[in-house]
Amino acid sequence: MQNYINLLTVSIMSNYVLAGKKRLPQAKKSIFKKILLIVCIVAVLSVCATLYFYWQSMMPVVIDIASAKVNAEATRLLNQAICAAISDAEYADFVNVERNSQGEVTMISTNSVYVNTLARISAITAQNKIDTLENYRVDIPIGTLSGIVLLTNKGPSVSIEVSPIGGVSCEFVSKFESAGVNQTLHRIYANVNADVALILPAYTKTTKTHAPILISETLIIGNIPQTYLNGFTMGSYKT
Repeated sequence: MQNYINLLTVSIMSNYVLAGKKRLPQAKKSIFKKILLIVCIVAVLSVCATLYFYWQSMMPVVIDIASAKVNAEATRLLNQAICAAISDAEYADFVNVERNSQGEVTMISTNSVYVNTLARISAITAQNKIDTLENYRVDIPIGTLSGIVLLTNKGPSVSIEVSPIGGVSCEFVSKFESAGVNQTLHRIYANVNADVALILPAYTKTTKTHAPILISETLIIGNIPQTYLNGFTMGSYKT
């Protein structure tokens, strides 16, 4: 009987030791998995933080490049619109120059009805042109943002949406400039302005496009009254 009890005791102790040896590796595996999970989470957060700070540091460069491209395209469209609107306009359509018996300029008056009508037509035509920018996108390769010459225009691109906002304004301005003794150069400009929004991930910026367009240039012989030499606004319109 005693021998049987001893054998049973040895058997129980052996099973306990074996069970303990099995649980020990399982505990180590559980700890290893937790450590691995923590490392993975830290790595992901580090990558996200690095990308975020990189994007923030590159944002001014992205905006500058995008603004330059959009302004160039918007200026081209505004020039096209104004040239189409004033294709038949002449200097005499804008102003009336009155002289005295000695041939001296006594008055320069604006043909207000014509100028304001032309400003309205020009602004509406320009607005229609600017509205086409809604389908315009600016793609800037990541390599260009790196600043490394060899990587210029390489890699995936950051796509920037462009959206016209607000209205387009057109203003006709008269300016005088001395061109010699008793000679004055009279220029008429169309100042066209448009606002365009640059839409990036989590960021939006408005860029203003200003396009001064020379409409007419005429040389006037004789003295010009001092009141006109500072120039003046002839008419304007905003959509």
